[in-house]
Amino acid sequence: MKYVVVDDENKDSDGNDLDDAVNNIHWETGDSHAKASKALMQLLGLPVQQFNPDTGEDEELEPDENKSLQFRAAFRNNDNLVEWIGKGTVGYNPKLDSSEFDLVIPLSSLKGNKPALGNHQGKLLFGLVFEGELRRAKPGWMLLQWFSFEVLEKDKIIDNLRKKCDRLSQTYNSITDLGM
Repeated sequence: MKYVVVDDENKDSDGNDLDDAVNNIHWETGDSHAKASKALMQLLGLPVQQFNPDTGEDEELEPDENKSLQFRAAFRNNDNLVEWIGKGTVGYNPKLDSSEFDLVIPLSSLKGNKPALGNHQGKLLFGLVFEGELRRAKPGWMLLQWFSFEVLEKDKIIDNLRKKCDRLSQTYNSITDLGM
């Protein structure tokens, strides 16, 4: 795969975002947010077909530019040693479809050893969060980041959080009540 390592905090002389100074383009990466071509997003599992009940057949879907996937990635060199690992989110960017690259990964996604900024080619290993085991999650601040307040209200998540906050505030002055 051909990929580009960029600095998502890079700016041009006028202060405009310019994450890729090597190719002189802004791929619209962000803090731990990579961008991928349509082919890579499909390979990673972004739905590309949907059943149409009117025709009884599957229809091709265009990738949703607003849908991101959580990923983990690693690059192994010719000696099969891991040179770098990365994690974050990856979203579709149509600019990559007309380029020679399939992935643009920002430095902020890379952990430990980091490759040089610029163009690279090699075999990347990917893992995706949605391929992980089914697990029950407890509400946290990320719910507000990933879902609109209206959706959280509709699903009664906000009501449940309010009840738990009320219970917690009632136990504030009693360690016994807090333990119940």
